[in-house]
Amino acid sequence: MKIACDHKLTLRFVVETHRQEDFVLGSQELARITGAKIVNGRHELFGHGDIRLHDGEDFSLGDLRFQALHTPGHTPESMCYAVYLRDVPDFAWAVRRHDGLEKNRTRSTYRTAKFHNDS
Repeated sequence: MKIACDHKLTLRFVVETHRQEDFVLGSQELARITGAKIVNGRHELFGHGDIRLHDGEDFSLGDLRFQALHTPGHTPESMCYAVYLRDVPDFAWAVRRHDGLEKNRTRSTYRTAKFHNDS
């Protein structure tokens, strides 16, 4: 929040990738403080979301388009997001995680392997 305030930025979305009930999630609090919308998947484990995405659905922010990818792994509802630039629609960065249940890891890794990742 300090960085956003220091640079006069507005938080528009809080994007959840999975639930982790042994940690305190800040999504609800960030949304309450900033008025941002909570984005997550449609799996029942997510609970509340202002924008609930199925695999393959997307949302936009300026010149960026975020495509939801259901990638079960660490938790069954896990989501990753491919990020596309409006001017370069056939190139994406994948926001992904590397952990997961062994039976789902191969599928999830394949789903995100086709995207460029600089990290």
